[in-house]
Amino acid sequence: MTQVLDGIHHPAIRIQRTLPESRHASVYDLNTGLLLFKNAAVLTGDTTFVSQIFYKVSRPLPFVGQGNLLPLWLMSGVQLNYRGTYTARVEGKFPFSLPLRAGIEIQQVDESWFLYRQTTSLSSLNGLPPTVEVATLVGGGTLFIDPQALERLMPETVLDTDPITGATLKVVAQGSSVILVASAGNQSVTEFTYAAAVGLMTRFRSWDSTDPPYSLSSDLVLDAMPDRTLPPRLAIRRDERGGVRRGSFPRSWRQIHRLERNRHDGGSVNRRWR
Repeated sequence: MTQVLDGIHHPAIRIQRTLPESRHASVYDLNTGLLLFKNAAVLTGDTTFVSQIFYKVSRPLPFVGQGNLLPLWLMSGVQLNYRGTYTARVEGKFPFSLPLRAGIEIQQVDESWFLYRQTTSLSSLNGLPPTVEVATLVGGGTLFIDPQALERLMPETVLDTDPITGATLKVVAQGSSVILVASAGNQSVTEFTYAAAVGLMTRFRSWDSTDPPYSLSSDLVLDAMPDRTLPPRLAIRRDERGGVRRGSFPRSWRQIHRLERNRHDGGSVNRRWR
């Protein structure tokens, strides 16, 4: 099939699920895999609720600390646990909160990005089982930001503004903790708090009131810092300008073994100790 959006024809595939009281459909671009269209219709009594979203445009987002090497302690197997609350508020009534947890397990690490598995668990009422969501995500820029990059951030600096939604990413605090706030008007606000010395996200808070008189909020705090004395791994990086590959062990070792290999020198390897 072909999906036409803003006069552009996209080769696409449509996936649809139809039930007696609901219908859900998603359309994906066959070349890029991007979600182009999503529709949901739910019948409740005599009322049908319908929602639709369309793909508009995509752009690369700024990544604070992009290109910096990850710390040696951030390796496969590291686990992080966040605990907090999920709160629903209705005007004129007391807020209602449920325990919320998020577990992170690092699964794969490269030079400047890492893959992690996130398990989010929201408690239920009356002894019912919790609602659990599991996702595999790519880290770098949300869960962890290089401490050197955090140090360069200045309060009140707007790091990004989306040209369509007007959503902004702004630095609101700099010190032992660095706080970034992503906001879309006064209806949706997300706050990220980082430990400046480590670069790890220690708190996540969100607030959404796009459907008044209701508002929803989440607040998660890191249980404990990970063990940063884990056995380090060898970090290797390629310098494209000179065709050099460099690898080094941490400076805490008495000797640093640096390997430099130039792809133009016939394959010779020079070893340097210092």
